[in-house]
Amino acid sequence: RLELSERYGLREPHPDCPRVDIADIDIAFIPGLAWDRKGNRLGRGAGYYDRLLADPAWRALRCGLFFSIQEVPAIPTDEWDRPLDRVVTEMEILNFES
Repeated sequence: RLELSERYGLREPHPDCPRVDIADIDIAFIPGLAWDRKGNRLGRGAGYYDRLLADPAWRALRCGLFFSIQEVPAIPTDEWDRPLDRVVTEMEILNFES
């Protein structure tokens, strides 16, 4: 069951929903505005996904779902940015070394 978050205006799981341990996650589909062929992604700048993916318990596959038109030659990165393991577009599937 989802409800509207007062904090961000997004739909979030109801507080009564069971929590999932980060170590039990197998795959995460990570959104972005653009991507490059090194597995870097451009997010919206808040760093929510990068903080989650930096957790030492994180073991899941980081998969970005994009359109091929969102590919750019290079995404500038900072030390806190976490690259993707895989990018899936309508044209191809790319795997990157972590």
